Amino acid sequence: MAVDIERGFYVPLAVVSAIWLLVAILGPVFVPKGPNRLMIVISTVLTAACCYIFWVGTFLAQFHPLFGPQLSNRTATIIKHSWKVHGSARWDQLKRNYSHIRRLPLTVQSRLSRGSIVGYQFGSL
Repeated sequence: MAVDIERGFYVPLAVVSAIWLLVAILGPVFVPKGPNRLMIVISTVLTAACCYIFWVGTFLAQFHPLFGPQLSNRTATIIKHSWKVHGSARWDQLKRNYSHIRRLPLTVQSRLSRGSIVGYQFGSL
């Protein structure tokens, strides 16, 4: 069963939005009466709004990052041979998916160990 990419984006967005909306609406209902009630209500609503904005920013940054690592030709060749994806549709899809990402400084010390790549070291950014 294929995962619908639109559903994978909108469901978490709707659920978390509903949770923070409930906190902002129901939070002030449970504040006891007193001289500082208005301050506590404002703080509760402001906290819910700030937490929601922080979460949305984090969610969107992970969903469509502005930049990310790009593999060097040597590392891509090692992955291609160790994962046995040479000439497959999966390898072409990987190349298409990561072709738009800017190149970052990346030092890779790798060796093949039972078909896996080990020893990644990231250089200074």
